[in-house]
Amino acid sequence: YQQGGERFERIALTTPGTVRLQSVGIDFKAYRASPSKYQGWFLSSDALLNRIWYAGAYTLQLDMVPPGTQNKNPEPAVVDGAKRDRAIWSGNLLVQGPGIWLTLGTNGADYVKQSLLAIAQSADSSGALPGTKQVNAPGALIFSESYSMDAANAIVDYYRYTGDHRFGKQMLPKVEKQLEFIASLVDGRG
Repeated sequence: YQQGGERFERIALTTPGTVRLQSVGIDFKAYRASPSKYQGWFLSSDALLNRIWYAGAYTLQLDMVPPGTQNKNPEPAVVDGAKRDRAIWSGNLLVQGPGIWLTLGTNGADYVKQSLLAIAQSADSSGALPGTKQVNAPGALIFSESYSMDAANAIVDYYRYTGDHRFGKQMLPKVEKQLEFIASLVDGRG
């Protein structure tokens, strides 16, 4: 079972008894940037602020699933957290995308891009974008208009950060359909 960013495992008996372990290990899979991979940085005269910034950058990397790991995904992905359900969440991408871009720049851009493509490809017939999508698994969950709009906003933000015109052209119809879907929910009271 591959959980991605996890590096430590706690084993506990929930009832009296014993257990014999013959082998234990963790297959750590996350993007770990070397200093040369950082394209953005932060340095202040406050050591605590510096530690906070780099802890945030490290946390983002734990959320980045390399190709070929979780569910044998062929593309890189950004998931919701090292200890959570390890799914792509549009609301999280709205925050993670700019953070990855500001710390890793082009070295992390494909992780965000492929995650947004996975979400966009899972839009339903109404045009609604899903709020969450499992990595390299069928189906997605459309459960909230807010999360559907988060997906559209994350797509627009990615384009703004990267200037990737090909991606923008590919995603524009998806964003337009999402906006049409949201507009269809507005009644006479606004």
